[in-house]
Amino acid sequence: MDHSPAVSVIIPAYNRADLMGRAITSVLAQTFTDYELLVVDDGSTDNTKEAVATFGDRIKYLRHGINSGLSSALNTGIRGSTGEFVAFLESDDEWHPFKLQLQVERFRAGNPRLGLVYGAMASVDTRTGKSLIPPTPWLPDNILDTILYQNCVLGGGSLAMIPRRCLDEVGLFDTAIRGCQDWDMWIRIAERYEVDCVPQVLATIYTHGGSNSQNIPPMIKGFESLMEKHHALYEARPRIQADLHYLLGRYWLNLGMKKEARPHFSSAFRTASGLDRMRAAKSAFRWLQTF
Repeated sequence: MDHSPAVSVIIPAYNRADLMGRAITSVLAQTFTDYELLVVDDGSTDNTKEAVATFGDRIKYLRHGINSGLSSALNTGIRGSTGEFVAFLESDDEWHPFKLQLQVERFRAGNPRLGLVYGAMASVDTRTGKSLIPPTPWLPDNILDTILYQNCVLGGGSLAMIPRRCLDEVGLFDTAIRGCQDWDMWIRIAERYEVDCVPQVLATIYTHGGSNSQNIPPMIKGFESLMEKHHALYEARPRIQADLHYLLGRYWLNLGMKKEARPHFSSAFRTASGLDRMRAAKSAFRWLQTF
């Protein structure tokens, strides 16, 4: 009977042949070695396949015939993997050597309700080569309320580890939500499971012009889809809902897109109550003066 690894590592890649060697090397350098490594080529048109092949048969290579998006690539990796836990690494990031070890130790400490472990990160701007000061990771008392308001799981998917049994319950990544697919996953997990955070730096995240996080309008639209999908959760938390609608309105307004901003400011005003309504009214008044 074939041995199932403790961890399945999934690297989605699209035209990253020149960068992904760093990510793969960081996985192969892990102190925890009971893992399988899958690279999902999401329809690349460069030599990604050849770049993966240079590492020999240590990698399971999966390929989409056409570019299908990050969520689809992650789901292909999950379906093709067999590990007890699943960890993701973006193709332009790199893990620190103890990343898998520290997270597996948290899961095996005996909490059966633990559904997600993340950690701290380092960050580098590839355009300047300078180290950035990333947000400090923290584990809030009310993880669901916090995640509904902001994505406190740093580094996108590169810092997360999830038990397969958890994914079996909450489902795979939502291909209809682009730009916030990881955030959607954390919300679904936090609804049903506990979340933990490793304080050590687990990965270095590289920011550059091609990063998904730099593509702002799709990120905002993804955020809008996120709020629509989890409408019931936000309805039960009107203050969070009002604050996020106001924030989204400001995002669109800063991009000069007043038509897109209007419904969010209106929703923020309708949702706010008491002193919050006074604040929303003043904000809406200032916004209306921009037209």
